[in-house]
Amino acid sequence: MMNTHFVLLFVVTIIFDVCLKVLCTDENHYRDHGERQSLDFVIPSQFKGQPRQCQRYSNYFCIHRYYTSRGSANRTERIPLATDDADFGELIKYEFEQYNMFSFHEVDGSTERCCIYQTFAYMKYGQANGLSPVDYYQRLTNFSNEGKKLVFIQSKHVPDLCLNVITHIGFGHGQLRMYGRHGHALGIFLHDTQTWHIFHHLHVSKYLTYEWFKHNVICRGQPWICANWPN
Repeated sequence: MMNTHFVLLFVVTIIFDVCLKVLCTDENHYRDHGERQSLDFVIPSQFKGQPRQCQRYSNYFCIHRYYTSRGSANRTERIPLATDDADFGELIKYEFEQYNMFSFHEVDGSTERCCIYQTFAYMKYGQANGLSPVDYYQRLTNFSNEGKKLVFIQSKHVPDLCLNVITHIGFGHGQLRMYGRHGHALGIFLHDTQTWHIFHHLHVSKYLTYEWFKHNVICRGQPWICANWPN
């Protein structure tokens, strides 16, 4: 019995470590500085990592996380509960598809698509910052326009296009941080119209607003969202 318990504990520990590494894989090269809270999305593409994984499920977007920087002024003193991870999993396991809240981890498999990655994202960005499963879920699924300005862009430079293709984007509170950019042009490809939308990095905040992103990306991928959150 002791050996069985040891093996189970070892397997769980390995899965935990692997999930944390996956959560950090696409983030190690754009660590944030300063206060930021934002609803972050992955833009599907052929680039390795989360963009390619997202493209397996959607041509428009995937919800990445609700990001809260460490030391955030809005951090609460809530005491974590041992059931937080299971409670969050219960909240999303029947609704993750309608929000494009897909897993980015192979542990979830190609058919299940939930909920190990999503739960570890909650533990890292939600529970660690004092948010209950319900609090984090509500922020993750709030598509209203209020309080959402462009604060985060990760892009991949493509020399052949003379373009920085946006792979991750976030809207919320904080100062705009851009990572991976070389040159001036930032672009998002819209699959339904097969067109590029190009933004100059000096004016990207003015034109790539949350309202624009919701209308042109989110609501084309999940039209019901615009009906429920018109503003």
